[in-house]
Amino acid sequence: PWDFAAGQLLVEEAGGKVTTCRGDSLPVQKTSLLAANSHLHDAVLRIVSQHLPTDF
Repeated sequence: PWDFAAGQLLVEEAGGKVTTCRGDSLPVQKTSLLAANSHLHDAVLRIVSQHLPTDF
């Protein structure tokens, strides 16, 4: 999880968005993330979330 911190900072400072693959804010105990620019994030999230297992 701490491996995400620097990347998350870079993406957000560049105007992007980083969340879990369910669209929630990224807590430090999560092991997956979705990062995209602010224009694409919601569209990518819709696509990815359709293909996640229910217990993910």
